[in-house]
Amino acid sequence: MIDEDYLDFIRAKPCVGCGKRPAEADHLVARGMGSGKRNDYYCLPMCRQCHNERHTEGNSWFEMEHAVLFWRQCAFLLAEYLVALKKKGER
Repeated sequence: MIDEDYLDFIRAKPCVGCGKRPAEADHLVARGMGSGKRNDYYCLPMCRQCHNERHTEGNSWFEMEHAVLFWRQCAFLLAEYLVALKKKGER
């Protein structure tokens, strides 16, 4: 599932690790490896430093170090996005 508007929404958020901006959309499920598949709803806003740290240290370490649960945060962000879309459509 590709959604460039959602990626823009994610990039406008602060990094889930340190709160810095700008953030990039860090996909939790690898989108490369030749599969060509990607799901933009499985991403979080992360600054470049935290993005690199997550890949170097691993997901479990990052979640404990920064007190964040990746999948829970993904769900919250998606819900926030959907509410904003609904409000925008009601205007």
